[in-house]
Amino acid sequence: MHWFGDPDLPLTPTFIDDFGHTVAAVGAHDASVASVWHVPHPAPTTGCELAAKACRQSTTALRLLSHGPGQIRLVGWVWPVAPEGAELVYQFELPLVDGSRAAATFGITPTSYRDGIAATWAG
Repeated sequence: MHWFGDPDLPLTPTFIDDFGHTVAAVGAHDASVASVWHVPHPAPTTGCELAAKACRQSTTALRLLSHGPGQIRLVGWVWPVAPEGAELVYQFELPLVDGSRAAATFGITPTSYRDGIAATWAG
């Protein structure tokens, strides 16, 4: 599995359905006007932990390759999409966000990593 950024940093990955539910809730409630909302998420994890969970659910051995922005820019010399990807690595290296306010305000329960991975595998 390829990981962009430091796989040992804590992060709060967002399941795409949770993102959609949050956007819909924010758009439908007057309480959301002029506020910043973060998507609710399960407890923080790391790239290594998330990758290990995904591999366990697919019964695949974990082999994690980490790529930093410098490596991705170098790949850009032969693959034109890579420089744009390098610009997004910061998303895997920023401090954690807290989606608990949106969860409480809109009654959103975040999807567990286990269930999100299962839904992704089911595709």
